[in-house]
Amino acid sequence: MSTLSKIRNRAGLLVAIVGVALFAFILGDLFSGTSIFNARDNSVGTISGKKISYDEFSLRLDQAIERHKKNSEEKTVPQEVKDMLVKQTWEDLVNEKVMKKEYSKLGINVSDDELYDLMMGANPHPYIIQYFTDRQTGKIFEPYTTPFGTLNTAKVNEYAQGMGPEQEGSWVMLEGAIREARVNEKYNNLIKKGIYITSSEAKRDYVNSSRKLKANYIVKRYSYVADSSITFTDADLKKYYNDHKSEYKIKETTRKIDYVVFDAIPSAEDTNAIHEDLVSLKEEFKAKDVKDDSLFVVHESDSRLFNMQFQAKGSLQPADMDSLMFSAEKGFVYGPYIENNQYKISKLISVKVAPDSVKARHILIAFENNDTLRARVKADSIKRVLTPKNFEELAKKYSVDKGSAEKGGDLGWFMEGQMVPSFNDACFKGKVGEMPVVESQFGIHLIEITGKTQEKKKVQVATIDRTILPGTKTSQSYYQKASQFAGKYGSSELFDKGAEESGLTKRVADNLKEDDKTISGLESPSELIRWTYESESGAVSQAFNFNNTKYVVAHLVEIREKGIAPFELVKEKIEASVRIEKKAEQFIAEFDKVMATETNFENIAIKVNEQVLDIDDLTFGMNTIPGLGRENELIGTTTTLKANEISKPLKGRSGVFLVKVKEVIEAPAITDYTASKNKLIGSYTGTVDTDVFEALKENANIENRVAKMF
Repeated sequence: MSTLSKIRNRAGLLVAIVGVALFAFILGDLFSGTSIFNARDNSVGTISGKKISYDEFSLRLDQAIERHKKNSEEKTVPQEVKDMLVKQTWEDLVNEKVMKKEYSKLGINVSDDELYDLMMGANPHPYIIQYFTDRQTGKIFEPYTTPFGTLNTAKVNEYAQGMGPEQEGSWVMLEGAIREARVNEKYNNLIKKGIYITSSEAKRDYVNSSRKLKANYIVKRYSYVADSSITFTDADLKKYYNDHKSEYKIKETTRKIDYVVFDAIPSAEDTNAIHEDLVSLKEEFKAKDVKDDSLFVVHESDSRLFNMQFQAKGSLQPADMDSLMFSAEKGFVYGPYIENNQYKISKLISVKVAPDSVKARHILIAFENNDTLRARVKADSIKRVLTPKNFEELAKKYSVDKGSAEKGGDLGWFMEGQMVPSFNDACFKGKVGEMPVVESQFGIHLIEITGKTQEKKKVQVATIDRTILPGTKTSQSYYQKASQFAGKYGSSELFDKGAEESGLTKRVADNLKEDDKTISGLESPSELIRWTYESESGAVSQAFNFNNTKYVVAHLVEIREKGIAPFELVKEKIEASVRIEKKAEQFIAEFDKVMATETNFENIAIKVNEQVLDIDDLTFGMNTIPGLGRENELIGTTTTLKANEISKPLKGRSGVFLVKVKEVIEAPAITDYTASKNKLIGSYTGTVDTDVFEALKENANIENRVAKMF
């Protein structure tokens, strides 16, 4: 009781201490900017000035993941698939936020009546037709086709009225897709209808594409002069940079890194430890009941796999295990033995007599858009009329497995375990001539068993595997090596030297974007990529751990931010361009000197030690010249010259040109320029669907921080 009394007596002091601590916590939180009094910015990005909250994005991502699970019939989503869904969810949000703003400003929408007409009316939307069409044959499913091969909208109505919960989900998604497509179509059509080509524009286009020239040219190629002979100053480089800044615009922020890898190699001690572990496990494995074997194997194996397949003699490795398994009693355990960098022990689970292989043919009806009802209806209608005599014909007509459909559905001979379990069991347990129907993740299979080999003894063997990996001690030693490297060579100047002295191969990862999820040879490098966006140029990283088997030290070589690239970042490119400029100046001066006293084109060629070459049928609309490639300056200038007129020296992409027009063949006179007008309208409207969205997206000042949070 005395202890309780002391606590009661000091209660006031305790309350005061707690109060002070709580007040200090609140103050600290307040000044950190993350308190309840200061709303924390938990947005994943900004689109058109509006923040996208973490909760909004997370909800959409969860919905996308659930849709993927339903469509793929998978319980979990692999990381690479999740990364793809994260990126797709953000792109969908951008599309929605950018375009909906435009639709709202213009009052564009799709009414419920219009949507109903698009889905159930006489002229259904292409998405509806696609929904009821076999993607392999391109034909509408029965009974949804009319005698004329078009969609039977009355049957579509019946389908919509009789849908179950499974179909309703995909139907609602289809409604949303059609509504979105239609409103986007209206928006783009408004822009397309605003495109107008004048008669003068049409005439100019006609002349540019029909007026032809024959010309001679002389070229002095830049490759004639060695780069080493060209000198320039930093002032030359900076002047060129300032005059051509628009050429160095970076559209997307990226990073470039060099990195070295320390691969942790298992020691003899690590290998022996794995061997001893399996030796100790062997007796327990031998004592397990057959019903417990699968759970035990999955629990104890690194691969987490239990192979249910029965094997014929000669198919097991190593050879001595194959021999022993076919003479041993059930429960026999072989090993430990090494195969494919794994220690293994294998147990004889079961023995049976069965054929080595079966021959069968099938008709596969796929589950499209996860619509199992529609697939079963189609399969039932085929099953009712299917016989061995018409199997080949119906397989060619209806099976989505085109590889076998071309052969009448024939799959040839296959061994046990080669097909999915339901298909495999139906064929190996059935008799020749039977025609079972089974379902798999690929759809519904209508099968005919056409042959079986002679039955023989087979064994089922369960294997526990342990990958030979470095142990904790070994991994730690390699981590220390990588950390010591990072500490000793922790600068741009020392990194290359360190790689050379340590005998390490320097690897490069370029154009890394913040939302990238892969670097070749490195598994799940998100942490490394995140570091490149949190560090300064020239930084050398700490040692990154990849599954305790690889340790990576990286050097951030370049930071390329969106906008005009800094001078130092593009200096090498500028040097190449300045060399071309200097060479062009030399060649132009040489041409000018000769042309000051010589007007004959052939003589000019002789005096500059070049040949006279020909261009035939040159038009303004040409993009390239045979033998020269893209030389816009040459094409543009030549088409402005008159017959027998010689150009001034022209700086091109591959050299400096001098051109003389021999003959001008004028465009035939016409009065109707409708064809040119339609061609131009077609070329302009053809890019509206993509160009308008890209322009709006660029104008939306999008900031994407998704990669930092997902």
